[in-house]
Amino acid sequence: MRTKYLAGLMGFILFVTLGILFVGRGDSGTGYTLTVTPSIAALSDQTTLTVMGSGYAPGEKVYIMFDDQLGVPTAIGIVPVADKNGAWVAEWRLADYAGSGIIPEGVIQIRAADADYKVFAVAPVGLVDNTKDPKTWPAWAAAAGIAPGQKKKKKK
Repeated sequence: MRTKYLAGLMGFILFVTLGILFVGRGDSGTGYTLTVTPSIAALSDQTTLTVMGSGYAPGEKVYIMFDDQLGVPTAIGIVPVADKNGAWVAEWRLADYAGSGIIPEGVIQIRAADADYKVFAVAPVGLVDNTKDPKTWPAWAAAAGIAPGQKKKKKK
């Protein structure tokens, strides 16, 4: 049991460390930042992710995307605008996507891009289907303290 816990904890630490390394500079290297919190969450219609950035031009529109189950960048439909300090914040509720199969379980990349979809910055987020048996969860998810969810009842 202790070995499994330590392996899960090490996986979580590695995940967070890689996340910190990838958060920050986009393709231009000019200091754009992108942060997603929580960095590990349940893939559930009850989950809301806070996506925020800084280093953008005041008034600049930021298009937020994720890689779908096929690896195709998909816009989430929220377009925040940078304030006078170049910062922005957006809330992304997964309700429109959870359970649809569009968002894959695992570590996905959230991207901030301009209107031409040139990527400014990328941040990882780990999503776990918390309706599955916790014994089947990846070690990084098990160590994150995500509570098991209820299985959805099938509609008749």
